[in-house]
Amino acid sequence: MTSPHFLQVLILQLLLPLCSSLTPTKPHIIMIMADDLGWNDVGFHNGDISTPNIDSLAAKGVILNNYYTAPNCGPSRAQFLTGRYLTHLGLQHKNLQPCRPSGIPLSETTIADELRDLGYKNHLIGKWHGGFHTPDYLPTNRGFDSFRGMLNGLGDHFTHKKGFKGKKVLDFYNDTIPNPGASGQYSTFYYERRAHEVIDEHSQNGLPMFMFLSFQAPHTPTQAPRGYIRRYQHIPIKSRRNYAAMVTAMDDAIGTIIRKLEESNMMQETVIVFSTDNGGQALSGGASNYPLRGNKGTYYEAGIKGVALISGPLVKNVGVSNSLVHISDWKATFVHLAGGKLSNHDSINQWETLSNGATDARTEIIYNIDPLSVGVPMGSRRRARGEKQGRRQKRRHRGRRFRRSVLPLVLMNNMTFESTTFQPESQNVSTGFDTGPSSSPSLKEAFEEVEDNFISESPTQKPTTTTTLPSTTTTTTTTTTTTTTTTPTTTTTTTPAPATTTLPAAQPFHINQLAAIRSGDWKLMTGEVGFMGVVPDPARNIFKYHAFRPRQTSKFYSAIRLFNITNDPTESHDLSEERPDIVVWLLGKLQKHQQTALAPFYPPLSNACRPHLFGNLAVWAPYLQQ
Repeated sequence: MTSPHFLQVLILQLLLPLCSSLTPTKPHIIMIMADDLGWNDVGFHNGDISTPNIDSLAAKGVILNNYYTAPNCGPSRAQFLTGRYLTHLGLQHKNLQPCRPSGIPLSETTIADELRDLGYKNHLIGKWHGGFHTPDYLPTNRGFDSFRGMLNGLGDHFTHKKGFKGKKVLDFYNDTIPNPGASGQYSTFYYERRAHEVIDEHSQNGLPMFMFLSFQAPHTPTQAPRGYIRRYQHIPIKSRRNYAAMVTAMDDAIGTIIRKLEESNMMQETVIVFSTDNGGQALSGGASNYPLRGNKGTYYEAGIKGVALISGPLVKNVGVSNSLVHISDWKATFVHLAGGKLSNHDSINQWETLSNGATDARTEIIYNIDPLSVGVPMGSRRRARGEKQGRRQKRRHRGRRFRRSVLPLVLMNNMTFESTTFQPESQNVSTGFDTGPSSSPSLKEAFEEVEDNFISESPTQKPTTTTTLPSTTTTTTTTTTTTTTTTPTTTTTTTPAPATTTLPAAQPFHINQLAAIRSGDWKLMTGEVGFMGVVPDPARNIFKYHAFRPRQTSKFYSAIRLFNITNDPTESHDLSEERPDIVVWLLGKLQKHQQTALAPFYPPLSNACRPHLFGNLAVWAPYLQQ
């Protein structure tokens, strides 16, 4: 006679497979990040450079045609890892530097922290660039179980060294131990082999994997194995030839990783995202962002509109997506895939939008508000001195002409925005098709209309953290910028910690500070945005590309720039004079966001920064004590 216990066990054994099939497994997640890849430098945008494996991922997935990053490497990676805007990290000003004790704030949890709590094992392969001045900032202390790669933002692709006061210093690690044994191995192929090892590990242990494959290529210095360079001998310009070779070598490495996933029976459970960290470094770096305006390091489209795609069998909505996506959104998206949920972040879960074609999840991006980057108004003595010096340097360094942006109207020199309820004509904001002259007042008239209620000549309060916002004088010919710094402290390290206090609610918004916002079709930039030319397409004329020099097209161009990106993706037509209603509307949004921003954390260079000795070898390592 069969016992009741035996029957219970038999029923459970029959039901377990059914239950497991109904319970969704956690997918493997791979983030492949290229370093300084240009918009025009993948096969599905341009056939000049061979990228068949990236193109294959794109053909089987979703190409992100409206994807945005920060204009530089470190800030972009910080936003990806934390799911925060730069204004909420205190990293608004410039890039992360090795001897400036700053990094991804320790108060923030990274995407690796979140996924580890959800059962994932996390691996960083390649470039970190998230700070390393104390051990707390190292990748293995920020949620990653393993790390193979470099701490800094750039280095030699073969020797893995970065200069320090004229000396070559090793920057290559196995977890927290320097790895001089990698010398001579091309970085792209080293990272490829490490990715294979991680895949082998997870094919055996069955744990869900998060791999951040952070390629160093095609960032300068432009170096590649000779065989790849020979494939592009038809390109006469060395920087472009080597750059193309680097991109193709990276593509080949991606191809072997995809095949490894398939051989290991892991591909069916894997979501792959391919993304650049920012726009390409044209000219000296060999990249091409054509036809976009600007370059890496600017808030024109060439600096922040990035190549990206999401692929894998779990992605159902194959094709091209024009939905607005920001690099910070991957944190919420990946956490969602892992079965978790984020709250109180700038990151937005894009899975349903990208995978299943749902309604757009995002309508707005705050690219940045940087009160430490302030344009020089036309007519000021400081600007006159700068232009005189610029003429001298132009004679000494012909062809390297970088001119500063200026304010177009004397009226604007003293204007700051506190808040506004001035709404643009709704029918034009939503569609963006009315780009010609409207019944709206001119830009100057619009400012005069709101000046009494919404504009203050100087801040009524000073920020209580590391910096003050710029204040303009009451004259129309000079502008004075005042910046004060303090050194906040933390109880865990001797390093100054990023500020955590928000700016006072009464703080006005200054239009001569660097800021940029996208809302719907519209993009507004204020202040000094730098390089503004369109670098020619090297595939059409490599010599025009090589001979191009960035220059200001007009001596008097606006510090406020408004573009309808949907209708004008190359930012050829500034509509700020024609649509002042939208200018004021977007300035009000920037001012509102400014109230939640942290003061920029940009400490001075540390005198303690120097290489450490690992045996007889100098290495980059943390230089401040816990």
